[in-house]
Amino acid sequence: MSAVDELILEEAERLKRIRTAKLRDFDMLPKGSIRKKRINGREYHYLQWRDGKRIRCKYIPADELEAVSNRIDRRNNLKNEIAAINADLSKLQRIIKA
Repeated sequence: MSAVDELILEEAERLKRIRTAKLRDFDMLPKGSIRKKRINGREYHYLQWRDGKRIRCKYIPADELEAVSNRIDRRNNLKNEIAAINADLSKLQRIIKA
């Protein structure tokens, strides 16, 4: 096996470890989005997500709104990072098989 082949295999293993760690973080963060509802002239914020065919809602207190919003943003960023890692792994797998 050449040095280039070993380097490619090492990179594939490194990406798999990174993907595993990011997936673990991803699964711990809330999914969905924040929706505002106006009830009796006051605004309330809810975390809304899909559970199968049902749409679920959970009230977010005003003091937790920013933290929940940051966690949702972090989940979305992780989703994009995982997709990029999967694309890189796919390219490496094609190189390895060639």
